[in-house]
Amino acid sequence: MTKMEMDASLHSGLIKQLADMRERIEKRLDELLPQEGNERDLVALAMREGTLAPGKRVRPMLLMLAAEGLGYSDRQSDRQSEGASLDLGCAVEMIHAASLVLDDMPCMDNAQLRRGRPTVHLKFGQDVAILAAIALLSRAFGVVAAIKDVPPANRTRIVEILADTVGMQGLVRGQYQDLREGQHSRCAEEIALTNRLKTGVLFGAIMDMAWLISSDDERVRLELQGFATELGAGLSALR
Repeated sequence: MTKMEMDASLHSGLIKQLADMRERIEKRLDELLPQEGNERDLVALAMREGTLAPGKRVRPMLLMLAAEGLGYSDRQSDRQSEGASLDLGCAVEMIHAASLVLDDMPCMDNAQLRRGRPTVHLKFGQDVAILAAIALLSRAFGVVAAIKDVPPANRTRIVEILADTVGMQGLVRGQYQDLREGQHSRCAEEIALTNRLKTGVLFGAIMDMAWLISSDDERVRLELQGFATELGAGLSALR
């Protein structure tokens, strides 16, 4: 086999791995979210719309790949259901979805489209959109709390990390700074801080969670955090 053929084979294998992983994520999200049992339950429908609308699923895939690279395998879970990295990835995706629902609101970014579809507040109303975002955050923490094959101390630490990521050390602070300061002239450092809070902090949380279920080497954690910082900055620059 030539080098070109080997490269093509590796590329094909990676594409299949990512496609399979994304399919698992979509299936698990569908299982974890409220089911469409009542068409009048608009909050449940809005939760599903905000989360299951076609997306790249970069965040859960990144968590699963990082954990796998550190030696963790969902397939080794001693539970009948899915393992920790998949459920943690789904929790992160719910938090990401909740942040997008709120970011799109008329009082925030006033977006009309998200992922090529009408935003949740346009489809269901602003009241339902707010409730759906809160419910998604609540569900995300519930998913984390229910994970059994992670030591209790590490599970508690993961809850703390996610709480900090959502709150005034992360997404909320970043959105506030963007709304209040985004219309004024800002230096590069101020823009970078806002972008880190809105984007990079969640990637940092993802790397910490992957590390907590896979490793206890602090040097590895620091390297993962460095990667998360660079990734968040790169994605912010593309927006």
